[in-house]
Amino acid sequence: MAYANRFTACSGWLCRLKPVSDDQPFASSNLSIGYGHLLVLGMTISSSIIFVYMGYESSQVTGSSFVFSIIISCIIAFLSALCYAEFSTRLPKIQGSAYSYTYIAAGEFPAFIIGWTMIMEYIVGIATCTSAITQYINTVSDGQMEKAFITAFGNINVPGLSSYLNIIAFILTCLCGLFVGSGIRILLPLDIMSVLAIVAIIFIISCGPFYDTNVSWNSPSIVFTGGFDGVLIASSSIFYAFSGIDIIATTGAEVNNPIKQLPYILPIMVFLILVVSIVATAILISMYNVVDLSIAAVSQIFIVRGIPFVNMIILPGIIASLIAGVCCCFFALIRVTVTMANDGLILPCFGILNDTTEMPLLTVTAATLIAATMSMILSTETLIQMTSIGTILAFSMVVMCVIILRYRPSTDLEIVYNSGEMEIGDATVNQEIESDDEEAEIFTHNIENNEISRRHSNHSTKLNDNINLLPSTTPTAARHHHEFHQNRSKRLPTYVSSSIVNSSLACYFFLFLALNVVIVYGYEFLAKGAWWVIVLITILAFTIVAAIVSLVIQPQTSKKANFMTPAVPFLPLLTIFFHTFLLIMLPGIAWIRFAIWLILGKNCNNNSSRIHYVPGVAKYYASNRYKLRYYHYINQNLSFLGLPIYFFYGIRNSWQRQIISEPAERSIQIQD
Repeated sequence: MAYANRFTACSGWLCRLKPVSDDQPFASSNLSIGYGHLLVLGMTISSSIIFVYMGYESSQVTGSSFVFSIIISCIIAFLSALCYAEFSTRLPKIQGSAYSYTYIAAGEFPAFIIGWTMIMEYIVGIATCTSAITQYINTVSDGQMEKAFITAFGNINVPGLSSYLNIIAFILTCLCGLFVGSGIRILLPLDIMSVLAIVAIIFIISCGPFYDTNVSWNSPSIVFTGGFDGVLIASSSIFYAFSGIDIIATTGAEVNNPIKQLPYILPIMVFLILVVSIVATAILISMYNVVDLSIAAVSQIFIVRGIPFVNMIILPGIIASLIAGVCCCFFALIRVTVTMANDGLILPCFGILNDTTEMPLLTVTAATLIAATMSMILSTETLIQMTSIGTILAFSMVVMCVIILRYRPSTDLEIVYNSGEMEIGDATVNQEIESDDEEAEIFTHNIENNEISRRHSNHSTKLNDNINLLPSTTPTAARHHHEFHQNRSKRLPTYVSSSIVNSSLACYFFLFLALNVVIVYGYEFLAKGAWWVIVLITILAFTIVAAIVSLVIQPQTSKKANFMTPAVPFLPLLTIFFHTFLLIMLPGIAWIRFAIWLILGKNCNNNSSRIHYVPGVAKYYASNRYKLRYYHYINQNLSFLGLPIYFFYGIRNSWQRQIISEPAERSIQIQD
């Protein structure tokens, strides 16, 4: 019995849900992002399909059929974008994207996994872009840069590492980090760099057909160098190029009208990526034998075809595009990290903004040094193989969260945005702000949720002028019992049906992951008719069907949004199947990187002190520039990576844990 209670308590800690509230804009300047800037933020990183992935994937993995890999990835990304679009209307003004969506819908521990993985994904993306820039510089210089560094520092003959110390990539990464950390608004520079990239792509599309040889399409052995497996492997590797969807979603608190803008800009962006990438890639592949391409394929093709002067036109656009990709990665990484620090899942020092630059300098510095070191030591090919796993996992989690919210009781998550007013069914939050001439600010948070209301059902509440709260008039347990029978008769979601959906969805994901593993790695045994493979596949298939049936028969919520993903749950379930298949097709080094980043870490020398802080509300952030206030000092020896961060720090110091553990009538008062 004791073990059962401990298991229940542990599962409750790991699945704590974040109450819904409007996130304030990242900077106090009230940055407002329109349609044009959203397209720039989303499509900039996608240029890596043409300038980075095409040369490596087409020569080493797929052949000319790389264009089919682009089509497959675009279809899966489009389905994922539909789910992101629904979240942007159901949860507008939310900053942190897939991390925040997961925290609100699935729970604390899955949110930490997604947020922590996306941080590493953006760091690897930064390193990949800067390393690719040096490849283009080396190609244009006819290999002189590489020869100079090998002469100066010696040759490195270690698989997976660069053949020389890539000092140029290290310096470029540091300069980009310095630029971002200086606090300069990156939207205008991004516009300029995007114009240069567009000019380069237009020049490629307009000039390329005049030098078409079709040599890459004449032989099936060249078209499908790696067979259909190679097409799928390349589809999984280039999926990182669609992380622009998640980057756009991180701007929810800074967009003019997220309910109207985000749902439409996301699918449009994926369609534009599909058209531009296929046209440009098909033309470039037709100009030269695809088997001989290098990482810097665009410059290489024009040099080999005897028109090197074209590089003077397109090279600035290529470099500008990749630098813009670095800035976009920093843009999203900073917002995800600050949001996680505000929620208490990582050390709050990573969320403190500098008064002058309004940037989390510690976060920018740490990310810059990690990315710079990776770009200097690892080869560009290795970095390319390490991308995409975080993006696919984040997209999968968002798709699952759409299903979770559709089958959640309406009283469990009922949000009404109306002139700054918010209503929450089962969560009651009272926030009071007082200020005086002595610059003392006292924040009183009396928060009542499921756990607290069971112990304090008669606690009185006081309404704030900006937040309309609906306290329950009956004890929560009795109210849930009444709603269960009432909703059951009306075929509305209940807490029981919602729990069944969550369990079925988790089983569906892991079972499909297992099924894909058996199919991919046991294909030779399956082709030979091995009975144990057939039996295993049959058992997994029947279990998956049972999970789908148990999910589909549950009632959905009647709450509507401005944009809703069609054919729920079937379309999201199909998207999850595609995601699991892409995960299985990723190179092994991607999973090694994921495991190292997630698990390894070092413990602290002493027990960490509890940190109590309150993120505050709009008035507090507007007047104090998003500073975090806390009144316990952090142990200077505290240092974690990956899961130890959560289990040794985040699980005990998350803001949701403070809400649940403190009595409802007790106020948390914080003074400067």
